[in-house]
Amino acid sequence: HCNYKKGKPYVPKRLVDIDTGASDRLRVIGKEEKEEGPYVTLSHSWGRNPNFLTLTTKDKDRLMKQGFSITELRNKNFEQAIEIARHLKVKYIWIDSLCICQAGRDKDFREEGQYMHLVYQNSFCNIVAADSKDGQGGLFRNRSIETLPGTDTKGSWVVLDKELWAKQLLQSPIYTRGWVFQGKLID
Repeated sequence: HCNYKKGKPYVPKRLVDIDTGASDRLRVIGKEEKEEGPYVTLSHSWGRNPNFLTLTTKDKDRLMKQGFSITELRNKNFEQAIEIARHLKVKYIWIDSLCICQAGRDKDFREEGQYMHLVYQNSFCNIVAADSKDGQGGLFRNRSIETLPGTDTKGSWVVLDKELWAKQLLQSPIYTRGWVFQGKLID
């Protein structure tokens, strides 16, 4: 029953199409090529010595025309985020290093960086590599879960430490990045 009137959603300049028809083939597309449907975003730390695929003037034509394979990403966070997006049945993902040109004459962070809040605001959801210091940490962790048998239900109850947010989540490497604190304002 919210009266908030939402206009046409913002679409980033570029997205990665993860549903090209070939399971191993991805392609960076311009917003004019985007079909109907949402996109997800990925928040991640690049790490000290990033050695993963990025969009540059040198590779732009290839990444946007022929596309590239998942193995070329050389980034576990990207691979797992794509896996999650596909599980959610979302066709597009926005990853900063692939959707903003990072080097060369087409470098456009100065232009695109000012729209980061809109990119995140208008995404279907944001996938966070919260505990990964670089591209190889991945999104999933093994953790001990204590369960109690449910008394009236068919299943188990999960008991979490009441300090989980402060002790584990806010101490994650992702919380050292400024983009994490971008929010959505509604007039």
